[in-house]
Amino acid sequence: MKVLVLSPNPERIRGVFEASGDEIIAAAERIDVAPTADFVVSYNYNHILRQPFLSRFDRRIINIHISMLPWNRGTDPNFWSWFDRTPKGVSIHYIDAGIDTGDLLAQTRVAFGANETLATSHATLMAQADRLFARSWPLIRADRVVPTRQAPGGSHHREKDKAPYWSQMPLRYETPVAVVEAMGEKAATLQGQGTN
Repeated sequence: MKVLVLSPNPERIRGVFEASGDEIIAAAERIDVAPTADFVVSYNYNHILRQPFLSRFDRRIINIHISMLPWNRGTDPNFWSWFDRTPKGVSIHYIDAGIDTGDLLAQTRVAFGANETLATSHATLMAQADRLFARSWPLIRADRVVPTRQAPGGSHHREKDKAPYWSQMPLRYETPVAVVEAMGEKAATLQGQGTN
């Protein structure tokens, strides 16, 4: 099978494809017209895929997302899982016209210790995503996974949503997650008081 891998770091999952005998074409930049491929895998890809690209690969295009969908769709799922105190995990889902709204193919919850930073929790989520994909890809490529709809609700965030908080974090990705949680609590309190 020829697989188009949309990712800035395709080497993370290259071995999975090699083990299945798949040929990969990797791309990190925005792509509107896909090269000839049988399947598309998006992983940490920073661009939104749109029609007619999507319909060309209907049910043959998936995303590896470092959140416990339906929580934290969109950008910066690791940050928002701490800020909003939502479930943490990794998901593999079909890509549809929405942002991280497609049917789920695989998912696993991830637990963390108390002394995490944004950087260490992100690294853990990425490693868990690698493992989930390695377990799931043989079944996905053989069309032996029954997709499930995402639960209603959840959350969605855009890049600009994080900006007011990011400016308050001089340590950036080295910020302890406890600090991010406290920022989220403060923001929720202010919003509840109608001052945000």
